Amino acid sequence: MPDLYEHYLRVLTLIREFFRERDVVEFLPSCAMPRLITEPEEQMTAPSCNLILPYSQTFAKPVASLLLGRSVWMAAPCYRQDEGDDHLRWYYQITAEFLDLRLHDVVPIACDLVRSVSRGVGRDLPEFETVDLAAEHDIQTDEAFDAWCEAWKRDATRPLVALNKPHATPPYAHRSYRERPNLEVGFDLLLPGVGEVMSGGERNMALIREAYRFSDVDLPRAHSASIGMGLERLVAYLLDLSDIRDAVLLQNRVADVPWNDLLAQDMYYERIPLEGHEA
Repeated sequence: MPDLYEHYLRVLTLIREFFRERDVVEFLPSCAMPRLITEPEEQMTAPSCNLILPYSQTFAKPVASLLLGRSVWMAAPCYRQDEGDDHLRWYYQITAEFLDLRLHDVVPIACDLVRSVSRGVGRDLPEFETVDLAAEHDIQTDEAFDAWCEAWKRDATRPLVALNKPHATPPYAHRSYRERPNLEVGFDLLLPGVGEVMSGGERNMALIREAYRFSDVDLPRAHSASIGMGLERLVAYLLDLSDIRDAVLLQNRVADVPWNDLLAQDMYYERIPLEGHEA
């Protein structure tokens, strides 16, 4: 476990250095998000204040970027109601908003980020391959894409950038193509044995500005593109961990001893002598 903490420290240091060299400033993630999604059943909600726990920083990133007039990045705890052995419901996301950049500008940055961190921990990555899923006519649904990813993950030896990923509904606040509305103007970055470790795409800034209508602050008119990387996924890849749960820093399990017993035994608060007085 100490080695895992040291590894995370190294990875986070490398990520900060990468963004600092590119003048992308670190900013605060949001601990709760406006409820912008109309069907929040799968989100962890706080009904009394109309909030959800963030499954990404979809809203916070572009707002911070626009109001600061700079590209920003965040290390953000997130919640997502995903299923499967290779998913974590509580995880950390390294996420960034690149002001005034387009998809073709951001993909090389995304690849450089993963390559730079990998190299910094002593693992060199081969060059990224690229596939444009707009030309793959048998991969036009979420299910077909998921099946394709699983097959690719088992057999791949090189990292891959998958452009124009299909979605029944593109990710919230991202752009899709007018002629092909099921295709996101975005990408997935996949690593052998792990699958998707990062996704990104161009932002629907008109929607962000509309969603900010409850504020008396007018958002500037601009465009941007974003990325989001699962930190535990990257660490699992770098350490060759077969189970992503082995990449979790603090296991979310309480002690077997009943909580009331801990309190009754004065184990929760440590009692020490008042300075200058005997116990």
